[in-house]
Amino acid sequence: MRRDANKIMAVTVLMMLTISACAKKQPPVARPMPPPVAVNTAGGNVPPPPPQPVSEPVVVPPEPIAEDSIAGKTLDDLNRDSPLKPLFFELDSADVSADGQRVLQENAAIMKKYPAWQITVEGHCDERGTAEYNLALAGVDGLRTPVQRAGVDPAWHLYPVRVLGGRRREVFEGMRAAGIGVQVNYIPVYWHPVFAQQGYQRGLCPNAEQFYREELSLPMFPDLTDADVDRVIETLTKLVR
Repeated sequence: MRRDANKIMAVTVLMMLTISACAKKQPPVARPMPPPVAVNTAGGNVPPPPPQPVSEPVVVPPEPIAEDSIAGKTLDDLNRDSPLKPLFFELDSADVSADGQRVLQENAAIMKKYPAWQITVEGHCDERGTAEYNLALAGVDGLRTPVQRAGVDPAWHLYPVRVLGGRRREVFEGMRAAGIGVQVNYIPVYWHPVFAQQGYQRGLCPNAEQFYREELSLPMFPDLTDADVDRVIETLTKLVR
């Protein structure tokens, strides 16, 4: 009986060993290798050097945006204080001077920058100052004011006075030196090169040429103030007397 029990126990142990041998083995777990230890040739182990510091990128601030002093203006502001500069011609000349060319280039740059603007390029004048000029200058020696027929109400584009005695250039330069923008209008048309090249010569229309030699256009525009008119009258009167 004991022999049979021992036999059964031996068989059981053998089966357990067989099952254990056939069981699925777990795969090995990969573990990180420790960093190599620096070996000091003089003897002993040396710890690894500390990690290099990471430099932060330098943040460059953006360039400040230049303030546009024109874009924020209203239409009334632009008409009152226009960024476009006027172009003046020299006395007895239809040529654009070097200063005038710079003015045209600056005006063109502004118009290119604001393509949505609608601009009228012409001379705008009204009758502001006309009555005052008529009253103050009519009796001044050395001047001749424009003739106006009775019952006629002209649309004043210019206020042309005639400076007598061959003093127009002197008076023109004196007014300009005082900061008053007088002009001369207009060169006889056949004096322009396009007509001169066709054979037209000076002396063809003596009355027109005499008027041109004496003519001086006084300032006249919508924003002309009463104080401006008074200064024009006072300066012109002093120059011709």
